[in-house]
Amino acid sequence: MNRNRNKDQLTMTVINLFDDEVMSWVVTSIDKPRRRIKLVRGDEDYSWIKIEEIIAATL
Repeated sequence: MNRNRNKDQLTMTVINLFDDEVMSWVVTSIDKPRRRIKLVRGDEDYSWIKIEEIIAATL
């Protein structure tokens, strides 16, 4: 069961080592002390992205 299917997806451009990467995920957590956000796509597919790596974001 995909628990994130009814939530709005955030599309963002993130700095990558070789090219900037466009991602469409659901934000599920914000870690203020470490300045990162948890992005989830599916039940077990997630990434922690540093806030300073985000170039642009749209809802």
